[in-house]
Amino acid sequence: MYEKIKHFARFPQTGVSLRQMVMFGQNPSQGTLLKATRFLADELPIRIAHRVKELDNLPHNLSEMPSIVRVKNWYAQSFEDLVNFPKPELPQSIRDKLFATSNLSNPSTTLMSTAAKLGHGYYSHVDDMDWPPEVRYYNEKFTKLIEAIKRRHDPVVTTMLLNFRLREFWNINSIKNPP
Repeated sequence: MYEKIKHFARFPQTGVSLRQMVMFGQNPSQGTLLKATRFLADELPIRIAHRVKELDNLPHNLSEMPSIVRVKNWYAQSFEDLVNFPKPELPQSIRDKLFATSNLSNPSTTLMSTAAKLGHGYYSHVDDMDWPPEVRYYNEKFTKLIEAIKRRHDPVVTTMLLNFRLREFWNINSIKNPP
């Protein structure tokens, strides 16, 4: 899995402006939610891979500390969950409409390779479409996956802080009490 993480870490992260987020969320529908889930399914593994790479490259052997290894394992598990999450199975007519409103030239292209094209067409209105039940099901399952990943990552900040506080404690005590 770490080889796959290293591969994803080579992709650039896609910047998303506050304006883009606001415009994307103005008219929520199953279609816009589907577009958001597909973007996140493609973008989050890249971002997580970058975090793992950063944790691997910490100075002073910090990346070998148990709490850092624990956090890297959480990221690796989340990465695996995301890359193994099945893509929605949609009828061709729905895929054609979805990609036509996205201004993507090739419907077989993943959003990962076109994520930089977050222009107006990416979050255009798709609420006038008759979405099959599979779309709602996919959106709900993906939302549950994101909730599980969030719960997994809730203790990251405190775990990292504990790591650095312990290191600071060890350094202070080694100065006060040399061997």
